[in-house]
Amino acid sequence: MNDAVALPAWLPLALGLGGVLLVPLLNRAIALAVAAELAVAGARPAGARCGRCGRALPWGAELPGLHLLWPRTLWRGARRPCGHPAEPWRVLVALAATVGLAAAAWALRGVTPAVLVQALVLGLALLVLATVDGLARIVERRVLAAALVFRVAALLAFERDATLEMLGGLLVGTGLLTLLAFCYETLRRRQGLGEGDPLVLGLIGAHVGWRGVLPALTLAALLGLAGGLLWLLWRRRPLDSVVPFVPALAAAGYLVHLAQLTGWSEWAWRLLGR
Repeated sequence: MNDAVALPAWLPLALGLGGVLLVPLLNRAIALAVAAELAVAGARPAGARCGRCGRALPWGAELPGLHLLWPRTLWRGARRPCGHPAEPWRVLVALAATVGLAAAAWALRGVTPAVLVQALVLGLALLVLATVDGLARIVERRVLAAALVFRVAALLAFERDATLEMLGGLLVGTGLLTLLAFCYETLRRRQGLGEGDPLVLGLIGAHVGWRGVLPALTLAALLGLAGGLLWLLWRRRPLDSVVPFVPALAAAGYLVHLAQLTGWSEWAWRLLGR
């Protein structure tokens, strides 16, 4: 692995501004993925459309991404050409893509450029996967496959010494969640996890290694339990309703990955006396 170099102090701000340019692309990709899945289910025609009236949204409806972050927009909602407010998830994606990129770059200012790029790509991929799963209960396999291919290529190019451990994390993450899903379905006679959830944990395992899979899954279970209960109470749904798990997996996995890269995970183990 390459030695760490001092990254420019202006990099977090530059990446935050770059995230503004990514907002239209991310929102468009998420909207198309969700619309395509709903069209297959017969719910609405394919294409990026307004969630209120169903009218098709041109590219201009997402530009510039910065308009989603104005205080007035955050309070009252951005208006579409059709007059309806933008869906809340679009504002959340805008916040994550701008503030999140800048915060991650600031936290990882001591790592190599190659490690920083891989961490940011993982964050963007998990953001898309979590949002699509939260909206349509599916895992966007094209994004997942692209993120996995990128990670394997980066390992072979920059981190050959860690390749076996990270590929082990991919296999352990995928296999562990597949086993848990099989046991749950066998005992409860109902599906407990989505078919793509184990692959998402596999992607996380490819970044945190096999040692980081269990902490990521444990944290995801806690986040999913707390977030799921709040979501069910807010929506006034029964407790046995289906709750998407990929958002919790994505948040937990990325937090564990950042903890590893910044050294916080070693500090936590020392605090626990390990």
